[in-house]
Amino acid sequence: MIQPILESLRALSGRVNEPEAGRLLDAVEASLKRQSFHTAVLGEFKRGKSSFINTLLGRELLRTDLLPATAVLHMLEYGDEEEYDIIYLDGTIHTQPLDEEGLAELAVGGSIAPEQVRYVRVKLNSPLLRDGLVLIDTPGVNDMNQARAEVTYTILPNCDAALFLLDAAAPLTRSEADFLKTKVLQHKLSDLLFILSKSDRLDEEELGDALEGASGRIREVLGRTVPVLPFSSREAAALQARGKASQEAEELLRHLAELREKAGRSAQRRQAERLLLAADELLEAIGWQEAAHRSNQVLAQEHRTRLDRVLEEMGIRFERLMAGVDSVGRDGLMLMMDQAYQKLEDMLVHDMRYDIQTRGGNLERLMDRDLPLYIERMLRQFSEMKAMEVSIYLERFQKHTAEEYQRHFRTPLQLAMEELGFKIPMWQASVAPTPSSQVDTIIRHAAPATALAVAGSFIMPGVGTIIGAAVGGVLTSVLRSKQMEQMRSEVLERLPELVHEIVSAHRIETIKTASGWFDEMKTALRSFHERQLDRMSAMFEANIAKPDYADAGASAEELQSCRQQLLDIRGTLEALLSAAETNTREES
Repeated sequence: MIQPILESLRALSGRVNEPEAGRLLDAVEASLKRQSFHTAVLGEFKRGKSSFINTLLGRELLRTDLLPATAVLHMLEYGDEEEYDIIYLDGTIHTQPLDEEGLAELAVGGSIAPEQVRYVRVKLNSPLLRDGLVLIDTPGVNDMNQARAEVTYTILPNCDAALFLLDAAAPLTRSEADFLKTKVLQHKLSDLLFILSKSDRLDEEELGDALEGASGRIREVLGRTVPVLPFSSREAAALQARGKASQEAEELLRHLAELREKAGRSAQRRQAERLLLAADELLEAIGWQEAAHRSNQVLAQEHRTRLDRVLEEMGIRFERLMAGVDSVGRDGLMLMMDQAYQKLEDMLVHDMRYDIQTRGGNLERLMDRDLPLYIERMLRQFSEMKAMEVSIYLERFQKHTAEEYQRHFRTPLQLAMEELGFKIPMWQASVAPTPSSQVDTIIRHAAPATALAVAGSFIMPGVGTIIGAAVGGVLTSVLRSKQMEQMRSEVLERLPELVHEIVSAHRIETIKTASGWFDEMKTALRSFHERQLDRMSAMFEANIAKPDYADAGASAEELQSCRQQLLDIRGTLEALLSAAETNTREES
């Protein structure tokens, strides 16, 4: 029943020329031919998708990083000989023996340009994949690079099921719920298993609350209950290294087998739903082509409405970019600095403890003069060393943000209109794209990040005062209640608190300056973006008064015939789905 409907829709798609419907039909046709079980691993950036897959496979295959690492789709399937194929957009396939270093060149920052690659097929001699399971590693759906996020969206129609990774500390955020509604469910991917990753970060009570909260929010989105499993890649990997399997991993594999069985039973329903979605895409395309036959005035107004939608979408993308500045850039720097300051604090406690324990003489003099001078010297050395690291980080992130903006927002109006499905020959782009270097210059002018400026924020003018006050407070407290011979043990006990107070004061000022840089950069980029949207709208209004709609595609009569055939096909598919739903209820 599915095959004849597919062929009819394929013929209609050729007449209507709707790319999205064509992709859906390709996906259904591929699913009819293959015996494998395609499972997407989905989730936002930093949810641990690649680490999760590495743990399932029992090997460090895919690259992981603090910043987004997965740039292209990786389809992991079984193969007697381990190798990987790079499938390029032009159809070229490059095959070579599998090695982790070669795969790393396909990650973000690698030597192979991801925008030229359709996907990577990795063949592994793995027991997990031997019975036809295909795991698909995807870029994060909240990636600052919109092109990488779009890669994830395009693979959904080709999947039989999905594993959705959530953060145990914040399960099912608003953006994740939106992704489920607008992308996953929209592409009829209903066989799902949710994984609460990094579960080892929570204690037993916290984990129970997180699982309960995630299940409730997922039920609100899906309208039904689906499994939510805790999983720690780190703990599972540690047990694997000792030749053992974690209970979480065994439970996950059991649920994965059940998910595959369920997805197999619902395959025909899923195919019918996707054919129905393709029919709706064709009907929508017909609607727009019919609109091209209306009067210029009516069509111009419709174009204006669709332009508003484009602007709205660009606004959403821009806010995603702004959120990425915080979630990727600012948070990445904060994490880097927190780790550096913690190491500094641990080193100071260790060195000072040794000095207090081993040095004789006047302890009050040691605390009042020698140790403060040592702490100040170490803080200054730390500042000088970290200043350049932070400066390089900010410079690179500034350049990265400028390039991302150039790629996704500095697009001529003509290209924006073509994205809407309208090809208007007489419209020419009157504003050339601004090079990313200009965007970078604008950001740099409003929010300069130089080694000198950053170093200045590190080396605090009042560091000696802070140290003296902290040490003096500890010493005064000890002298007030203890005799001289008891001072040493008391000071050692208070030492971690003393060092933490001094280092925290230094860290607060540093973080404040670095955080202010991100705020200034966002303000500058937002101002620039608003000016570009104003120019884009002005160019549209200047050209809309003289449109040329000569090329309207199929004739009105052809479109009407296609519409009627599609409505008949929709009726057949709806009847098929209704019968399947009845059978499911009777079986249950």
